[in-house]
Amino acid sequence: MFLALTVRAATLGDAIGFGLCCGLVAWGAWSIGIQARIVVGEDRIVVVDWFFRHEIPYGAVESVDRTGGGVCLVLRTGRKVTPVVSGSSAVSALMGDLLQNRILAAVQAAMAAQTAGPAEPKRSFQPHLLALLLFVGSLVALAAARYLLPR
Repeated sequence: MFLALTVRAATLGDAIGFGLCCGLVAWGAWSIGIQARIVVGEDRIVVVDWFFRHEIPYGAVESVDRTGGGVCLVLRTGRKVTPVVSGSSAVSALMGDLLQNRILAAVQAAMAAQTAGPAEPKRSFQPHLLALLLFVGSLVALAAARYLLPR
């Protein structure tokens, strides 16, 4: 934002737009890259993806597999949960899928140590990315209105 304010041709609207775009990039990076995770706990696996948070007790997991380059948790209900962070890429494949293998090994080791019976998994909606999408949509609508409406 300060860069836009120092340019002589920049207006206050340009500076605000630049600041909003920088905020949008930071928010998107947090939502998609940093916030998504998988946590292997003592009694459950917590998978936080872009839109949902899954709390899965080990008793609810039927199997854990590698499918499509990523890790897939198959639940006793038949539902499949594939954590976003376990996805594979070309770079990951060239390195031998180290992250995917570590996730798979950690989940399998934690499941082997558990003796608890089945329990119900919980799934909750995470609204932060929806807010990001609404924010992007409003920026696009404002930009379109600026150029489409008569002055």
